[in-house]
Amino acid sequence: MPRWLTAAVLLLAAGFGAAAAAAQDARAPWPWQHGSWRAGAIVDVEGGLTGDLRVAGARVTIRDAVRGDLAAAGAIVTLRGRVTGRVRSAGARIELDGQFEGTVDAAGAIVTLSERAFVADTLRLAGAEVEIDGHVAGNAAIAAANVIIGGTIDGDVDITAATIEILPTARIGGRLVYRSPQAARIATGAEIAGDVVRETARTPGPMAEMMHRGAAVMAWLLRIGLFVLGLVLVGLFPAVGLGAARMVGTRPWATLGAGIAVLVLTPAVAALLACTVIGLPLAAMLMIAFALALIAAWIVAALWLGDGVLRLAWENGGFWRRALALLIGLVALGLLRNTPVAREIALVLGILLGIGALWLELRRRHRGA
Repeated sequence: MPRWLTAAVLLLAAGFGAAAAAAQDARAPWPWQHGSWRAGAIVDVEGGLTGDLRVAGARVTIRDAVRGDLAAAGAIVTLRGRVTGRVRSAGARIELDGQFEGTVDAAGAIVTLSERAFVADTLRLAGAEVEIDGHVAGNAAIAAANVIIGGTIDGDVDITAATIEILPTARIGGRLVYRSPQAARIATGAEIAGDVVRETARTPGPMAEMMHRGAAVMAWLLRIGLFVLGLVLVGLFPAVGLGAARMVGTRPWATLGAGIAVLVLTPAVAALLACTVIGLPLAAMLMIAFALALIAAWIVAALWLGDGVLRLAWENGGFWRRALALLIGLVALGLLRNTPVAREIALVLGILLGIGALWLELRRRHRGA
């Protein structure tokens, strides 16, 4: 069997177990449910619910109203519906994109409150990266490594962070009290009605310190896990990984176009398959493979950057050269992700170029097999 085909089969097989759990009959929208509990590899909650809801899974999405309290945990958690009660969430990446009438508590590696989001009560967030672009009617308390505020907070804001950036679009109706080793970067145009106070003597409470350390540990575990996955890719399929990485340099526009096509068409095909009971398992497998391919795309983008640097002095080599190229690339992408202007550009371009190059390389090997 050609290596490109082996890689594709392994990619699908890795998600098969979770996909099988997700592929229930059309009457059961969740992989597993009991009372107020929902759990599975992919948990997609649609339709209004009355009562408390507790969900857990690799990918959790709440699309409609929950008339009660909500507790959600997963690798990727997206909350888009309206929640009348309290919200508690934990995960690697949390996106708050709904209307929340109660208090909201969320902790994760990356936590965002989108522009469309509204919190009627208190907001408490902890994470490695926290960004607030929505509207908070109450107070906000944040403990994180990096904090960016570009939305509206009607009450007081309390922040403990390594870096704090207040964007020109930010509106704070109360005081801004923060603790940080460096002064907060407050852009011209940002409006803060109350005092801006930088506290240095006060030490964080045990809960805030524990949440901060937990978020930092989770962020490092994610970085280490990504590096280990990259080592597996360059170790088992060296020609595919390095070939895809160099495809970015030799055919950049074709790679970018292929990445856009894959990113747009894959969810569309999965949606069409999910319209039938027979196609539902295939749709679940396709989306899980797609999620894994996005991770592989980031690894390919890192390999491209690292390989470009190493080729200046070390043209070819074995596993250790590929591992060093991967490490250099991941560090470079991490630095770009911490740059306010380049963070989103780096994420989008990295994913598009990586997944496009991976597709073109696999197709080239298929034709040559």
